[in-house]
Amino acid sequence: MNEKTSPHNVEAEEAYLGACHLEPTMLEVYSVPDEAFYLQKNRWIHEAMRATHANGGLDFLSLVTELERHKRLEAVGGVAYLSQLINSCESYLYAERYAKMIVETWQKRQILDVVSEVARQSYNGKTPDEIITFGSKSLTNLGQGSTSLKTAEAGAVSVLTKAQAYRLNPLSPGEVRGISTGYLDMNNATGGLFRGNVYYLYAAEHVGKTWTLINMLSKVCATGRRALFFSLEMTADTDVERVDKTTLWDRFVLSRAGITLDEYRAGTLNDRQYDVLNAASDEVAGWNLKIDDSLSSFDQISATIHRENRRQPLDVVAIDYLGLITTTVKTATRNEQLGEITRALKLLANATDTVLLVPHQVSSKELLRRDDKRPTIESGYESGHIAQNADVVFYIYRDEIYHPATEMSRIIECKLLKDRVSGHTGRKWFWYWGRSCAFEPATVSTKADVFL
Repeated sequence: MNEKTSPHNVEAEEAYLGACHLEPTMLEVYSVPDEAFYLQKNRWIHEAMRATHANGGLDFLSLVTELERHKRLEAVGGVAYLSQLINSCESYLYAERYAKMIVETWQKRQILDVVSEVARQSYNGKTPDEIITFGSKSLTNLGQGSTSLKTAEAGAVSVLTKAQAYRLNPLSPGEVRGISTGYLDMNNATGGLFRGNVYYLYAAEHVGKTWTLINMLSKVCATGRRALFFSLEMTADTDVERVDKTTLWDRFVLSRAGITLDEYRAGTLNDRQYDVLNAASDEVAGWNLKIDDSLSSFDQISATIHRENRRQPLDVVAIDYLGLITTTVKTATRNEQLGEITRALKLLANATDTVLLVPHQVSSKELLRRDDKRPTIESGYESGHIAQNADVVFYIYRDEIYHPATEMSRIIECKLLKDRVSGHTGRKWFWYWGRSCAFEPATVSTKADVFL
């Protein structure tokens, strides 16, 4: 076979290696064999990346060290070529596409090798049956596909084993197998928050997306869980001299203390209120919660999540909100960009074994055209294929925004629009929006939709 005409895609190899350097977990997600790379130097680099990642973390210095250890650094082109690889990929969102290109061209080279051997055997006295048997077997082996198939026996045993564990630890009323949301009705509707899944929150503008995250994370962190909050809209400034600035930390503490923002700013808190505020501040200070208000790039957010998860396993990550996430991926439309992001969010949740909470703003124009202003699964503005890629979608709706005289004032209605985790699509629950913006469970008549 003429090596000069062998199928290959060096650009895809370089882009894939660059993507893996940006996000090392791609090495685990796609598992491209070393031998699939056309260039020997790329095989060596991929091998070094896998070894470095398996030994505690892949970065530029560790990669250089690993190649030097095997006396391959100069052979692959030195530091200059490694830097070129990193710069060849603007985002790891296309890692799957690059991996597929590499494997497909590798398989084509293998097919050509089989064809060449078939031709050689045809000239060397082999019988037709022998040649056909060889060719058929060789080509079949090339199309083996996934090596991660799970047997029915293993699946059935896992179900029975979990059933035994559940029987030994039965749930009490209000308990869930997932991470508790802190709200009984929401737990009943969702079964809790389950790891490896992305939960999208649909809401029109000014309905309370950020407050929903604040209240949910408050409940989660109050039980000792670890959380990250990426705020792409509000600040988490901790400069105590900025008295003219309201931050997310103000909102977390005040909602726990039951004190309004106006009371806090006025400086008129009495001794009892100040004691309550002090206690709430101490409580929040003990939470395992970090907030980042400096990032908007998906790659940077993802890298931060992976880093924090390696340091200490995460439970819940909130990203506020989908429409503000940026990416360097070049596509025809913003909707296609968000589609790449929603697919990558699912991979991120799986790779880190965390719960992702991601609000998404629905189109107000679309809602205003309808008599019923409640969002539907198709209501997302530039939805990024959420209906397809999401594990769970639920909306929040406030009737008072559209009907000021409603009896449902300060009531937040929530409904599962999609639930492939627990199969409870269509279930509802309600929150009462308190004066300090803390959410509390609310009871609503299902006949008249009236707050009781």
